[in-house]
Amino acid sequence: MMTRPISESMGTTGPRWPVAVVAAAHAALSVVLAPDWLFTKYPDAARALEQGFAASQRAGDFSPAYLALHALLSPQAVHWAQVMLGAAAVLAVGLACQRALGLAAGLAGALALGLTSSWVTYEAMLEPDLAIGALHALVLWWLALEPTRRSRAAALLSLLASACLRPVGLVVAAAVPWAAGWSRKAVVGALVVVALGFVAVSQLLAHAAVGAWAAPMSPGAVLHMGHRPEFTPFGGQSPFALKMLERQHGRYEMHELYRTFAAASASADGAVSQEAYWGVEVLRLAQAYPGRWLAHLFWKAVLFALGPPGHDTTEARLLDARLNGLWLPGDRWLFTLGTVGLLAALFDARRRRAVAGAAALAVAICAVTVVFYGTSRYRIAAAPGLAFGVAALVHLALAARRAPRQLAGPLAVAAAVGALAFGAGPVQAAATWSRRGLESSQRAPQLQRELAAGHFADAAKTLGEMLASQPMVLRQVNTRGLDFEAPELARTAGAVSAERFGDAGALERLVLVALGARAGAREAMAGEARALTASGVSFATYDQLLEPSLEVARCFLAAGDAARAAPLIAAASEAQPGTLPALAARVASGEAAGTAPSPFRAELERLHDRLSASLALAEWEVLVGDHARALGSTRVLRDAVPDFALARYWEARALALAGRDDEARASLAAAFGAFPGHPFPVQPLERLSGSGPPFLRAEILVRRGQLSGAREVIAALEDGAAGKAEWLAALGANQLPPPPSEALLRSP
Repeated sequence: MMTRPISESMGTTGPRWPVAVVAAAHAALSVVLAPDWLFTKYPDAARALEQGFAASQRAGDFSPAYLALHALLSPQAVHWAQVMLGAAAVLAVGLACQRALGLAAGLAGALALGLTSSWVTYEAMLEPDLAIGALHALVLWWLALEPTRRSRAAALLSLLASACLRPVGLVVAAAVPWAAGWSRKAVVGALVVVALGFVAVSQLLAHAAVGAWAAPMSPGAVLHMGHRPEFTPFGGQSPFALKMLERQHGRYEMHELYRTFAAASASADGAVSQEAYWGVEVLRLAQAYPGRWLAHLFWKAVLFALGPPGHDTTEARLLDARLNGLWLPGDRWLFTLGTVGLLAALFDARRRRAVAGAAALAVAICAVTVVFYGTSRYRIAAAPGLAFGVAALVHLALAARRAPRQLAGPLAVAAAVGALAFGAGPVQAAATWSRRGLESSQRAPQLQRELAAGHFADAAKTLGEMLASQPMVLRQVNTRGLDFEAPELARTAGAVSAERFGDAGALERLVLVALGARAGAREAMAGEARALTASGVSFATYDQLLEPSLEVARCFLAAGDAARAAPLIAAASEAQPGTLPALAARVASGEAAGTAPSPFRAELERLHDRLSASLALAEWEVLVGDHARALGSTRVLRDAVPDFALARYWEARALALAGRDDEARASLAAAFGAFPGHPFPVQPLERLSGSGPPFLRAEILVRRGQLSGAREVIAALEDGAAGKAEWLAALGANQLPPPPSEALLRSP
């Protein structure tokens, strides 16, 4: 038997046109404020697969239904379709809230969703997350209607469409009908229908779009992105080595590379298949550090509801920031107020039934993101449920005018949520880091324009401002033409950081310590680094850890002072157990000092894939001067991925340490040729510019910001030498010539 419908908890619904006006206004607002579409992943994949330029197995790395949509429509047509779908979701949420809680609540729910900047952003973003959220909004509307066969069938079709876009719909298929009062048999039937329909429809759509049967994204890889030993709250944190290889190739191949990395690791231990490898990695982490792992799950759930927006592309971050500047609130306010409203209504027995479906929707998507990703763009699919929570909060406030005592529960809930949202350290740290990252991302296009125009002084200033926001940006931007290793740059960035962000908070001090050490103040920073390490302060992007003691230790090693670096490395390893940089540094430092093999090597190999561990080991083995082991680590990388530029670079550093300069130049030339835009540190290899191929010498000087020296090297070539005229013309006009090809770099 069905329980009473949501509509029985309210009186008359009132006119529907006010909510319809809000939905129409939202569509107009979206078209005016975000007329262009963002993100080329799906359009590029659809064109490549249609033309036969991509392997058919890559079809499984995309949402089959969404890929089929892009095979049929142009990107701009998909954008307009998403605007209409987003407006339909605003209408559906408003009508569902109105039917459950009254007209005022309906308007509040529609406005909460329609004015949220992230909802507009993802209408322009060519990813399936907005469509999933819109289909969930339709589910809420169907559930708010009388429980007829027609409304239940419509809800099932909406859930099936959501699942075909992404399998999160399978979770919602069970959670929302159950909370809405469907019988156990109906819930099980809904789950079976949606699950079987998902398998059949997604396969048919994938085959129709690309001519190949496709499996959905690897759950092991996606699970691994959200469960790293670095315990970062942000989603999509793949291995750094994998991300750099993807950037080197210049195309989206995340899941394809995950298979490559798993193959290298699974074949090494022989214990698990490629498909299960990443899930086993997560299980090993949970077994090794159960307390930290459970705390990580808890804070991911808190950040899902109360943290900063989870945009994982610069395009989305910049558009969202522009919309915030136009007074559209970000989704953090929607999620915080919605969480308060849902919790308060659930504690109120008279209104619990009205919001149960919306609460189940939010909890189901929260569960998926907590188990898999974290704070990511996937949470936008829960926005309709949280908008329902805002409507419930408005309804409670209006009802409390007649009975003020009813506010006691909601106020207690609001106080608890507010304490987490604005008082909890991890939430504030995530918000601060997100704000810093946004400021850095906003300046990245400006940096590239200034470099292209030959305005190197302006570009150096821009890079300094980016470093002031986020010191880890150096591993991800093109700095060719600038001496990014100069201590003066780090010193300037530290001054900007202190002025802009202050120096009172732990994260602020962490940034200042890192920049201070790079500026040469190693001794002065060592004591504060140890204190910050003892307090557990750190932050990670991918598996790259910004940890104070490790940052200072790098600088001591660069100065040849391994004795001062060793205790700092040990302190970082104890404070951040299991993390890739800390473990690799501990292993390399210990084995260089004569402890072979290091007792930490087994943990490194157990918790991290073989290629990521080898890249991290190669870096630290070079830093501690252990060139023999570094060459062994780079050999592992080259055997698995022969064209890996970062492996060739650290191989060059190791060969230079061994005095094998000719081989070092060849490896460095291969690294530059394979990944010309990457900011390879060249100061430790500067002596290689004194002889060898002239274009290699000139390229090293360009990467040190010494364009005049590069001009002299090229001018000394014989007239008619390949590439001479082009390089001289560019350098003479204070422009950067195209990066030399590998053949040119190898020429005598």
